[in-house]
Amino acid sequence: MTGYLALLTSGFAVFWTGLFYLFAWTYPCWSRDLPQSSKEHENSRWWSAWQASGTVHAILASAIALPAMFRLLMADDQIRFLSTDNIQWCVPDENEAEYNLLQEAGLVNSMTEIATVGLMFTVFTTVDLFVALIHGLAGMDYIIHHVAFVLAGIILRSNCILPFNAAILISMELSNLPLNYMSFFRHREGFDLSVKISSAIFAISFFTFRILLNSYGTVVLLWREDVSLPVRVPAWQRCFLLMALGAGALLQFWWGSKVSQAVVKAHRRGKPTEEHMGYKLLDTDAVEEVNTVYQPPTLLGTPAPTGTSEPKRSGFQGARSQRAQALRCQ
Repeated sequence: MTGYLALLTSGFAVFWTGLFYLFAWTYPCWSRDLPQSSKEHENSRWWSAWQASGTVHAILASAIALPAMFRLLMADDQIRFLSTDNIQWCVPDENEAEYNLLQEAGLVNSMTEIATVGLMFTVFTTVDLFVALIHGLAGMDYIIHHVAFVLAGIILRSNCILPFNAAILISMELSNLPLNYMSFFRHREGFDLSVKISSAIFAISFFTFRILLNSYGTVVLLWREDVSLPVRVPAWQRCFLLMALGAGALLQFWWGSKVSQAVVKAHRRGKPTEEHMGYKLLDTDAVEEVNTVYQPPTLLGTPAPTGTSEPKRSGFQGARSQRAQALRCQ
């Protein structure tokens, strides 16, 4: 890893960590005019900062990855599966045939954009995982999902491979924008209409990016396995990527079935009778994960009993929480 790449990685880590705690510290300021949520944990500064920082990441990641992904969608497989050992920007040297190929297609900058957003995405996912663990925001499925994405991101970025598939994976962040809006406002008065609109946008973006485009990218990858992954990549990494991307595509279909059920229920009158399913109505209760038994792990505290808004904290975390609560907007 070059010194510049290490510096950029560190910069992203500091930025995402600092952004989360900035949102948490200033929570009384930017939330004072918002109605309280009927769910106590959604009034927590940590949960709210988690939603806010995730939204900023989704905006930046999708803004960079989407244009590059659509340009590669029109390219041939030789460019889609281009690889290089120049890991700083994932662009071949100018004296290589691959560089001339990119230059003729006008895609040199696209490789740089995918390399940059890929590094940003991987660092954010790592920071997000630790933040969720520290503050008791993550369930086990969330932890497994993030660990797999971090490993895949490291392999893809450190080998500069599969730019098209990487761009698709990061472009899926677009669907997180309406999802985060629903998550934050679904239990607050006065947002019923906007939550319903965002639920429709979420369903459309979910099936467009996470089902259609992601499935297409995975099928093409598996179909062209012989040329998609260079032999210089260790065998275990090639196997892991193929299994992870394949399993990830299947997981999207499972989630998609839950979203479809929620869409159907949203158009029925009355409340559903089975509240234990993975998602509730795409309504004011849109996309609410139901998990009353499992308590998410934390690194620094004890999980809260069911029905409480904050985990019981001890040691320096409790002191830090008390200091944070002392912040008041004048």
